[in-house]
This record gives sequence, C-alpha cells and structure tokens, in this order.
Amino acid sequence: SASVPAQAQSFSQGGANSTSPNNLLPFVGTPSVLDFTGDNVYIGNSAPGSFSAVAGAVFKADQLSIGNGGTGNGTVTASGAGTRFELLGSVGQRLEIGSWGVGTLTVSAGALVDATLNPAGCLGGNCNTMLGNGAGSTGTLTITGTGSEVRTIRNFLVGQSSVFTQPPNGFVFGTPGGTTNAFVNVLAGGTLRTEGAIVGNNNATPNGNGSEKANGTVLVDGVGSQWVVKHNSID
Repeated sequence: SASVPAQAQSFSQGGANSTSPNNLLPFVGTPSVLDFTGDNVYIGNSAPGSFSAVAGAVFKADQLSIGNGGTGNGTVTASGAGTRFELLGSVGQRLEIGSWGVGTLTVSAGALVDATLNPAGCLGGNCNTMLGNGAGSTGTLTITGTGSEVRTIRNFLVGQSSVFTQPPNGFVFGTPGGTTNAFVNVLAGGTLRTEGAIVGNNNATPNGNGSEKANGTVLVDGVGSQWVVKHNSID
C-alpha cells in the first residue's frame, strides 16, 4: 500500500490576529520557524482568529494572548513531536487564554508550550499564565497525548473575574456582572507543570458590581496524565 507522506513543519493562520509593537502578522510564505521575540501575539483579537503549528514548527514570542478585547474569539493549536512554543517576555503575562474573550489552546501529539524560559526576567507580578481572565471570559486549555506538555512559571490562574472601567483606571477590561468559566483538561498522558496555582478567583475588583462569578475546573484523566505543581502552591 502507498505510504502516507510525513506532515511538513508548518503554521496556519486566519482571522483577526495581530502583533505588537511590530506588525508581523499575517506571516508570508511557508516558514518552519516564526521568531517574534520582542513582540506580543494576539490571536482572536476583538474578533474570531486562529493559529496553528504542526510537525516540529517552532514559534517564539514575548506573550501569546488568545481571545481578547471583549469580543475576541481565538483558537490556537500546537501538534506533533518537536512542535514548540517559547514564551519569553518579562513584562505582563506570558500566556493568556480567554483574556476578556473566548480563548482555546490545544496541545497534542507531543507538542510543547514552554513559558518558563528566561526566569530571571520575571520581576514583580509579571510572567503569569491567565486562563479565563476578566469577567465574562471563557478559557480552555487542553493537553492531550503522551509527551504533550505545557510549562508555566509564577501564578497559574484558572478563572478570574477582574473588572476595570474608565475612569479612574484609564482602560476597560472585564464585563460588570459577567461570569468567567475556565477549563483545564490534561488527558491521555499529557503533562501540565506549574508553580503557583489559583482556581476560581472571584476578585471582581476594582469596578465590579458584586454579581460577578469565577468558575475554574481542572480535569486530569488517563494513564500517565499529570499536573505537576510546586509544593504548597495551590490556593
């Protein structure tokens, strides 16, 4: 029988995606490496957007934010052995999934998302991972398959109901009265590695109306699946 050709290292993209401070998306050609070090990458920025890496493709950026801007809906997929996302920023958060929007990140078939590099650059409250951040958000992280892994440093927040409005903050983030739903699924031999972890943080400050809710759900299922957490760091 005819053999199935190996999948080529590649990326795909579509919809409302952007980078800051430089304008690097949409990329051109068929690269196997995208090095956006120094830039933040927004997938599903205030509208639907998607991005994927397969078969050993390598992606680098300061921050990856999926589903943001109040009306954002972003989907990111990393699949295949050798496929790697490296998040290196020292200002703000390195990984956001559903940052006042709907965000989904799926890591499968041996891919790695690594937000632990350059720890010396993480000062103050920077370099956290936010899953479902901002009242009204939905964030889903799925890690599935042997060898598939996500690594984070600092706090790993699963469901948060922050609300900021103008004035006095100078910006708007979160929906007053909104409910945040965040889901972590570690399946079929996948691995999640975190330091601090907070699940369901109904902070709704400073401008919530008191009816906000933050729901966080974590499922670890299947032979070899594991969530490895630094000792005494889950709240």
